[in-house]
Amino acid sequence: MILKKLPTVALAENDTHDANLLLIALQQAAPNLNVDLLRSGEEVIQYFFGSGGRQEKNSHAIACDLLLLNLALPKLDGFKVLRQLQWLYRDDLTLLPPIVVLCESDDPEIIAQTYRFGAKGFLSKVVPAAQLATAIEQVLHYWLEVTLQPPRERKPAKYGLRSWLRMRLSTPDKQALAIQ
Repeated sequence: MILKKLPTVALAENDTHDANLLLIALQQAAPNLNVDLLRSGEEVIQYFFGSGGRQEKNSHAIACDLLLLNLALPKLDGFKVLRQLQWLYRDDLTLLPPIVVLCESDDPEIIAQTYRFGAKGFLSKVVPAAQLATAIEQVLHYWLEVTLQPPRERKPAKYGLRSWLRMRLSTPDKQALAIQ
């Protein structure tokens, strides 16, 4: 795949083996792609909003063209990351990059929940490595070449993390969302 610009993909993956496979797949699909590897849900939030819970002027939130998000992240799981991102940018969701979820499950309940929380795509990692690599290439092609994305101006989220932490969110059924 030949890309016309050098986009940035944020890869949120804590498993070293899976991260290596995904990094190889990304490199093969787009050799000039910038990839930022994030190892926990907290790192994802910090990546988007800077340290200290406030988006900084040079935050990566707008610079990232695509977020590949594993649901089974430590500290803050992928569902909570999705909810925080959706809540913090609820006044202008066009500021968020497309989010494609990666999961070691193909449970329809989990898939439906990720879409409810704002994911734009879902890939099951329970496939052979070659098939996952092909899927990653197709995702990159679709989101970075085929679709037209809205311009993402650099402006801070209207609501800070402190507001989100004070907000009481109903928790989804934990058994339906359990990832084993």
